[in-house]
Amino acid sequence: MDPQSRRVTWDLIAKEKRNRCIVLTTHFMDEADILGDRIAIMSDGVVRCCGSSLFLKQLYGVGYTFTVSLQIGMRPDEIQNIVAKHVTTASVIAIAAGEITFRLPFDETPHFAKMFEELDAKKSQIGVSAYGVSVTTLEEVFLRIGEKAQPSSSDSVARTSKANDKNIDLTSPIDQDATLEMTGLKTSQTQMDDNAEKKEQEEQEEKKEEKEEEEEENEEEEHQTEANQSTASSYILSNDYVFSQPTFKWNENPTWKEEIDVITQHFLAILYKRLWWSIRDQRAILCTILVPCLLTMFVFWIMQATV
Repeated sequence: MDPQSRRVTWDLIAKEKRNRCIVLTTHFMDEADILGDRIAIMSDGVVRCCGSSLFLKQLYGVGYTFTVSLQIGMRPDEIQNIVAKHVTTASVIAIAAGEITFRLPFDETPHFAKMFEELDAKKSQIGVSAYGVSVTTLEEVFLRIGEKAQPSSSDSVARTSKANDKNIDLTSPIDQDATLEMTGLKTSQTQMDDNAEKKEQEEQEEKKEEKEEEEEENEEEEHQTEANQSTASSYILSNDYVFSQPTFKWNENPTWKEEIDVITQHFLAILYKRLWWSIRDQRAILCTILVPCLLTMFVFWIMQATV
């Protein structure tokens, strides 16, 4: 949707959600932040969290984003020293295009006032043109939850190694019974896997047969269309009324008879083409010839009746 239509839709949903329960699914986090009273984030088909926008930002947020715009030719070293002096756990996110961006944790909020006062006092000396602080966006929360939901490769390797390390001692009768039960389960599982593989193979074969039938039908339709086109072209070429391509050339000073001959040939060719178009399209005949004629006759009849 374009921005204007999206804004109109947002206003409509915000207006109609009073005394109602509206379930809205979206990948646009700004839309969820504006319209959602309760926001549930899913990952891999599982609801990972649910709550208000402020609750999710405080729970999964990584802090505030502090952006400082520098004047041309100024270095960010002094600004980094001032920020590190007041907020020891601050980290630099990016330095590009005359801007430096810091990540400030939520726990260091009481120290922000002193940092801002020192920046305002030394603003002209260190070359700061402007600065601003923004809270963690819901997009960052969504990405962080998605990263947490994905299992790492080391965890999967550790699980497989633990499963392989569990060996069964065949000397004791209890272990023998357990191995028999495990083998029975394995055989039933293998049978189920075989049946599933057979079903998949049968489905693939059926799909292949359906594709082959569709291809054959398409080929037959193409052959039929080609045959119809060839018959139509042969009929048109065999017709005596087809106008041949003119082979004459203009003289330097053509006479009026030659000009009239050319104009009449073009006029007849256009009429002939329109005739064939009307024969092929009966609706064109109805709309361009019959209906106008009937309307004109009806108008003349009304005029005569009134007179």
